[in-house]
Amino acid sequence: MLFLKEQSLMIRNGKEFNERIVQRYTAIYSWSFKSASKSKYVSKLSQVHSILT
Repeated sequence: MLFLKEQSLMIRNGKEFNERIVQRYTAIYSWSFKSASKSKYVSKLSQVHSILT
């Protein structure tokens, strides 16, 4: 029951809650992308792409 109460609270504050999460993850993602070497990221991406196609 406590979980359901928390869920409804999160839904009520959903917009604000989601925006906060998005901002946090965007910050983390951009930081990790900058800190990681771009060439390594690109090679990984091309590997994944070659596997998918």
